[in-house]
Amino acid sequence: MQNYILMTDSDSDLPYALKVQYDIPVVYMPYTLDGKEYFDDLGQTLDHTSFFDAMRQGAHPTTSALNETVYEEYFEPILAEGKDILFLAFSSQLSGTINAMRKARETLLEKYPERKFIIVDTLSISAPQTLLVLKAYEMYNAGADMQTVADWLESNKLRAQAWFTVDDLKYLQRGGRVSAVSAALGTLLDLKPILVETREGKLAAAAIRQPSGGPTMGMKGSAAGGGLSQCIPLTQYSLGFTGDINAVANAHNLAMVAL
Repeated sequence: MQNYILMTDSDSDLPYALKVQYDIPVVYMPYTLDGKEYFDDLGQTLDHTSFFDAMRQGAHPTTSALNETVYEEYFEPILAEGKDILFLAFSSQLSGTINAMRKARETLLEKYPERKFIIVDTLSISAPQTLLVLKAYEMYNAGADMQTVADWLESNKLRAQAWFTVDDLKYLQRGGRVSAVSAALGTLLDLKPILVETREGKLAAAAIRQPSGGPTMGMKGSAAGGGLSQCIPLTQYSLGFTGDINAVANAHNLAMVAL
């Protein structure tokens, strides 16, 4: 049996069935939906279908960060049992909550100086983060020590990326990623951005797609909105995004998911 615990947070979107199957502790991140606070328990309290249906009907979800005390409540029982912790955190560039986690680690290691506690900033979120969690579990289950797994993650975490598109610019506007004018113009012209998790751990637009048709880049099916899609480099048509379409065209490990 390993002398450390492998953990992650719910921003990984780790499927609940895998969490249970592999017995991976998950820190549940808070969010508010129409004034009611929930914790993202991987779809157990509020299933994903109901969540997105609520958004389509006009609900406005907001996220918030956990504080140091809450992290201590997650971690201290593990350290008190004589176990070390390897935590795979979602990108520090998308939230400052990792700073509260680091403070909790410092506090707890003062109390349990014989223990080890490694935090890996995956610089990713959702599916790419889950891929890293599953690989880490594979190594963990095979008997790899904590430092070996952490070193592998640090060396390979930038190989996990996501490319995705959206059907509505409303939430990009609300999050400040596009201006109101850009959102209105994009909606009028039926333009949809192709977004990427950058190697710096941020979200950025790489291109714009136009589901109505035109020259394609081999995008078909759901990734192109159900048919062929025109893919426009941002250098040719700008709505205020930044990016490089060549990153899309040249990516040999490209995986695109339509939200």
